[in-house]
Parts: sequence; structure tokens; C-alpha cells
Amino acid sequence: MSAFDPKRTFPRKLHDMQSFEVWEPLPDAPDFLHGAWVLHLGTNHLLVVCDGHFRNGKCPVLVFGPVESIQIHDDTLPTWDPQLAATQPGGRPFLKVANSAWAQKVGAFRGPLSHYCILSGDCCVELLSEHSPQVRWTTAAEIESLFGAGLDLGGG
Repeated sequence: MSAFDPKRTFPRKLHDMQSFEVWEPLPDAPDFLHGAWVLHLGTNHLLVVCDGHFRNGKCPVLVFGPVESIQIHDDTLPTWDPQLAATQPGGRPFLKVANSAWAQKVGAFRGPLSHYCILSGDCCVELLSEHSPQVRWTTAAEIESLFGAGLDLGGG
């Protein structure tokens, strides 16, 4: 008897069942993010720095870990599935993909994963993680200092 059970691992027509869900990791999140930047911390932990008009005047940093996989698109919506993109609720930069084919495919080997999407004016960050992120806050000056140090070290 084989250990692989297709009924348990992947439902049929998986792509037809994917849809966006609103995900609210932050209270009073703006309807639009100017940008989102990803910093790798090692051992599969990532920081996603979000730039937008937040009421407290700071920038949220979403700390994900461990992350199984990440995709960053230059588009503001995931273009890999037009049917899924059509379900995107307007004015929501933080989304999860329900019944994600990607999360189920990778999760079949690793365990249950959540598929997170962070949409900004210049990119779409998608990642798979077992856990919801922790939220920390930083200032624009601290972010500029960090990116300036990266440039000084030859990062761009």
C-alpha cells in the first residue's frame, strides 16, 4: 500500500477553489501601501517592512518565521491566477489565500501552511508560513538608515 493518498493530499480542481480572504494583522491599516520590502534574517525568517500612512506615523514590520517559500512580483496583484486576482477585495493590502494550491502543494511535504499576500503600489509579496507574523513598529528614519547601510556595503 502506497503512503501517497491523492484524496488526502490534493483535492481535484484546486485552482477553482482559491480565493482571497481579508487578513488584518494591523489595526487601522491604510487602504494602500506605498511599498513593501523584504529582509532575510537567516534560518528562514523574514521581515516585511510596510510603508503607508499609518495613524501612529510609524512603519509596521511583519516578522515571519519560519517561511517555507516566498515570491515577489513587480505587479500589484498576483498574476499567476487571473481567477484568484478577480476575488481581491479593493482597498485591502493584507490578504490570505484560502485553499491555496501553492500552500497545499508545499504543505503536503511540510505540514499545514498559510499563504499570505501583501500588496503595495510597486509589488506583491507572497509567502508561505506555518505561523502568523509578529508585528513590530519602526520609523522611516530607521528604515532609511538600514537601507543606506546596505548601499554602503555594496548592496546596490
